[in-house]
Amino acid sequence: SHNEGTSCWICLEEGPDESGQPLRRDCSCRGESAGFGHLSCIIKYAEQKNENWGGRDFDEFVEPWEVCPNCCQGYQNELAVDLSAEIVTFVEGKYPGDQWKHIVSLNLKLYALEDMSLKPKHDPSIAIARSLHLKFAAK
Repeated sequence: SHNEGTSCWICLEEGPDESGQPLRRDCSCRGESAGFGHLSCIIKYAEQKNENWGGRDFDEFVEPWEVCPNCCQGYQNELAVDLSAEIVTFVEGKYPGDQWKHIVSLNLKLYALEDMSLKPKHDPSIAIARSLHLKFAAK
């Protein structure tokens, strides 16, 4: 549970968002209040960043969905997976014909899911399957 007074760094509201979703933080921010945000607010923030995207650097396009702007470290775990699913949905809706945006958004989702699967609390069979795949791929 979060300390009293913890608020979203984007909307500055305390507690859950309008749909009842809690404040979340899964980056390298530390302290009682730094870096907490509503998923819905982080999505809106990322969408706005994408609206103003210069159109050259795809890392810059993906960054607001991948990296906390407060600590400049990547989002982790379920938050990373949720945001990566949201960029895919956003790109499908907003840029249906843009293959590059589809590729970079799906790539982010793949990385987030892969990162989760490599965490030790998850099924060890995934790591075994991956090492077998690497062995066969190398032949």
